[in-house]
Amino acid sequence: MEPQAPSPRDNSAQDTLVSPPQSPSSLPQSAPAQNEVQNQYSPTSSPIVSHPQTSHGHGSAGKNILLIIVFLLFGLSIAIAVISFNEVQKKNETINSLKATNTELSARIEALSNNDVKAKQQTNDQLRKSDLAKFAATVKEYKTQKNKWPSTEPTFFKKDFSDLYIKGKLTNFKDPNTGKDYEFTPVAPVQTPPGLTLGNIQFQWPAECAGSEFADLTDESKAATRILLESGETYCINI
Repeated sequence: MEPQAPSPRDNSAQDTLVSPPQSPSSLPQSAPAQNEVQNQYSPTSSPIVSHPQTSHGHGSAGKNILLIIVFLLFGLSIAIAVISFNEVQKKNETINSLKATNTELSARIEALSNNDVKAKQQTNDQLRKSDLAKFAATVKEYKTQKNKWPSTEPTFFKKDFSDLYIKGKLTNFKDPNTGKDYEFTPVAPVQTPPGLTLGNIQFQWPAECAGSEFADLTDESKAATRILLESGETYCINI
């Protein structure tokens, strides 16, 4: 009788009986269990420590810093504005003070100028009065020499008296303001005297002074002469 070959079922049974026991590491395990086992058997591994999340804290700190910077910039801008305003105020005050000083100086200069002008006018008027006195003395001298008064007829007065006699007696006889030679105007009693101007001397015969005007007379022994002053007054003297 021949021996029979073993069946596949019998072989698997034998394999089961023959296979050695497996180590715990070779057994199938879940991922957490595997990690725990590896950590237990790994000599260089260190325990994993989890750290709390701090991203929210960093965000709040950043916002606070940004607000602080904004407030600082705002305060700086206000400080600059206040300083600028104060500087403008100071400049305006300085300008106003300078304007006031300039106005005061201008007023003083004007006052001094006016005083100088008035003083100059007074000096010129004194010279005119002196010149009119010289003219009256020359007329009186002419009467003494000629035994008559100068004619009041314009052509004869100019030819015989103003051009011939006066110019020979009174040299450099000029108005102190215009610097020109005096002009002489004869006035007849029946004639209305023309308006006086600076540098003009009027002579009337017969006449006498009535204030600044000529008064007609029938007495031929009297004559008068007058001149305009820079003050605006008319100075009249009897000859």
